[in-house]
Parts: sequence; structure tokens; C-alpha cells
Amino acid sequence: MLTKGATQTEIKQETGADVTTRGRFYPDKGLATADHPPLYLHISAADKEMCEKAVVKVQELLTLAQLPNLASGTRDIRREQNSDRIYLDFDHQGYNIRGKIVGPQV
Repeated sequence: MLTKGATQTEIKQETGADVTTRGRFYPDKGLATADHPPLYLHISAADKEMCEKAVVKVQELLTLAQLPNLASGTRDIRREQNSDRIYLDFDHQGYNIRGKIVGPQV
């Protein structure tokens, strides 16, 4: 959902910040390197306020995504200080996180 152009355009229209998908999906994050980081959202804006609004919007969209009950797994959404990367850490067997982020392959 968050990697779709329409969603990223919606975030830009509401907040003024650009959102792009960067990195690469790895089924095992241990395969990621500094040169080839794991999949993440890159948020850039003219000022900090726009960036913060975009982060809040992303978090709202994640909440509305109707994620399955992750009681047996973990869900960690954190934002590094002075960074525009939002890391999503899902550990739930049988939940296709790549499919939810990337969406259907057309």
C-alpha cells in the first residue's frame, strides 16, 4: 500500500513531503548490507514540520491497513532521530509483509 504511487501522491498532497520507496526486500534482513539496505520509505521535505506530518500520515495509513492480529509476533514502528527512514519490523509466520508493502505484481 505504501509503495503505490497513488498513496505516495496522497501523502504529498496532504503534507507537502515526497515519499519514495528505497532499498530492497530481503526475506531475511541479515542479507541486507550498507550498500544494499532493506526496503524502507524515504521521506523528504522542505522543512521539519512537513516531514513530521508525512511520518504521522504514514503511521495513520499503517493503522488503517487492518493488519492481522500480531499478538504472537512483533510490530515495531520506529523513526530514527534526525532521519527520514521508517523501519517496519514484522515477525509473524504466514503473514506476507512483502505482498502488503509492494502490492500485486502487474
